[in-house]
Amino acid sequence: MNTLRAISLLLAAGVCGRASAQKSIRPPVIHGDITIQQAENLAAKFNPEIQMAEASRRAAAAGVQSAKSAYRPQFSVNLFVSGGSEPAIMSSTAGIMPSQQMLLGRGAFADQNAVVMLPIWTGGGRRAALGQAYWNNRAATANVQVTRRAVELEVAEEFAALPSQNALLLAAQHRLKSAGVHLSNDKLGYAQGSQPLLTVRRDETEYANAQQAVSEALRNKVLAFNRLVETLGIDPGSTIDTSQLPSVDALRVAGLKELETSAVANRPEVFSANMTVKAAQARISIRKATFAPQVSLFAMGDVMQQHAMRGFAGSAFGLTASIALSDGGMRRASVKDAEAQLVEAQAGQQKAVQQVLREVKDAFAQFKSAQAELVAAKAAVASSTEAYQEELQRFGAGRSTDADVLQALAARTTAEYGEAEARFELQSTYYQLMYSAGRPIVSG
Repeated sequence: MNTLRAISLLLAAGVCGRASAQKSIRPPVIHGDITIQQAENLAAKFNPEIQMAEASRRAAAAGVQSAKSAYRPQFSVNLFVSGGSEPAIMSSTAGIMPSQQMLLGRGAFADQNAVVMLPIWTGGGRRAALGQAYWNNRAATANVQVTRRAVELEVAEEFAALPSQNALLLAAQHRLKSAGVHLSNDKLGYAQGSQPLLTVRRDETEYANAQQAVSEALRNKVLAFNRLVETLGIDPGSTIDTSQLPSVDALRVAGLKELETSAVANRPEVFSANMTVKAAQARISIRKATFAPQVSLFAMGDVMQQHAMRGFAGSAFGLTASIALSDGGMRRASVKDAEAQLVEAQAGQQKAVQQVLREVKDAFAQFKSAQAELVAAKAAVASSTEAYQEELQRFGAGRSTDADVLQALAARTTAEYGEAEARFELQSTYYQLMYSAGRPIVSG
C-alpha cells in the first residue's frame, strides 16, 4: 500500500479512535513521502498540544451542560435510621441536592423521603451563569483554533526547513567534491614537481573544512527531521520524507491594510478575547443576582416509623423563598472583584487587537525584506559561479594560482548557502504573514 493511501486510510478511518479521558491516541508510524497537506492533517490529529486544547474545550462544553442543569428539577431520596435516648437533628449527606434535614426521635427511628425541588426565580443568576458558561465555551473553542494555527505554522516552517537543509547539504557536498578534485590534481602536480607543498597543504585544509561542512549539514538535517516528527505527533520510528514545496519565486501577498483587516476579523486570539469580555460581563450579573430573592418550588413524600409510635406516610408541597440580608460585605466585594475582572478582560481585548496588528506589520516587513534578500542571493550565485568558471580557465592558462581558485570556490559555495537560506527565509516569512493575517497558512 503506498504512503498516500496509508495516510488517507489512517486519517479517514480514525484507526486510533477518538480520545477519551481514559485512553489517549497512540502515535502512528509513517514511512515514505508526505505532502505538506498530509503533514498538517497528521499534526491536527496527533499533536499533543492540540489534544490538550481539545480537552480544555470539552471541559468548557461540560460547563454549559452544568449551567443548564439549574433549569431542571433536582430530585433526591433520603434515608434516616437512628436509635438512642435523645432526639437529634441531622441533615442528608453532604453534596446531595436538594438537601434534607430531619428531626430524629428517641429510641428506634426510621424515615425515608423523596424530595423534588425546582428553582423558579434566582434574580437572573441562572441566566447569567448559563451565559458565562456559553461565552467561556466559545472562548475555549477559539483557543483550540489558536493552538491549531500555531501548530500549523510550526509544521509549515519545519516542513520547509527540510528542503532547505537538503539544499545546504547539496551545496556542502558540491564544495567537498570540488575540493577533492583540486586536492587530487595538486597532489599529482606536487609528485611531478609542478606544484609546491604549500598548495597541497592549502588544498588539504579546504578539503577538511568541506568535510566538516557536510557533517554539519547532515546533522542539521537530522535535527530538522526530529523537530518535524515531534510536531506531527507521530512515532519517532517514522522514516518520512517531504515532497518539494512550490517555488517561492511566485509567492505574492495582498496589501498591508487588507491583511490587517483580515487579521482583526479572522484571528482566533481576537475572537477569544471578545468572548472573555462577554463572560466577564456575565460574571458581574451572577454576582449581582445574589442580592435578589431565591425562590423554588418543592414537593416531598415521606414514610416514617418510630419506636412505640404508629408509623405514617404523607406528603408536602409548596415553595421556599430566601434572601440574604447581610453577609458582612462579601457579596458587594465579589461584585467589585467581577467588575475588576471585566476591566482586565477589556484591556486584554485591546491588547489582542494591537498585538495582531503589530504581528501583521512585522511579518509584512520581514516578507518584503526576504523577497529582496532572495533577489540579491540569486544574483550572488550567478556572479560567483561565473567568477569560479573564469578562475578555472585562468588557472588552466597559468594566469592565476590555486589559492585564487579555492577562494572563488569558497565564494560560490557561500553564495549557494545564501540562496538556500534566503529561499527558506522567504517561505518561512510567507507562512508567518499568512498566520498573522488569519489566512490559510497552507493552500490546497
